Amino acid sequence: MIENVCLETLDPEVSSRIGELLQMLSKRDILGWQDHLENALADPNTYVFVAKVDGVVAGIVTFHITLSLRGAYGTINDLVVDPIYRGHRLGRQLMEAAHEIGWDRNCTHINLTSRSHRETAHRLYLDMGYEVKETGVFRLPRP
Repeated sequence: MIENVCLETLDPEVSSRIGELLQMLSKRDILGWQDHLENALADPNTYVFVAKVDGVVAGIVTFHITLSLRGAYGTINDLVVDPIYRGHRLGRQLMEAAHEIGWDRNCTHINLTSRSHRETAHRLYLDMGYEVKETGVFRLPRP
């Protein structure tokens, strides 16, 4: 059985599994991810969804709503599905759960960024109606 859950509280087993999934997403260690997860769960504009297969956390996505003077918009982050569970549409289901929150919260649009080598993910995003935008992303690293 597959279920999507929007986390409101955290138990150690789910937290540990999220840590494992985050390591699949990034080649580098993500320092302080436990604190970031707790902060995300406490933020009323951030949603953490997990996909469970037979009770096992198989995928995750984070969705954040930004309020601006031009209207609210959403941002998808941290989408990852464990390779052994890929091909079961879990990524799509997680994205759809995030979209539903965004549209319910009157977001004008939803953004995401994705590394160029994630070709399978790009096909999913395009299939779901996302458009590639020719904009410059500027990042200021922490000093």
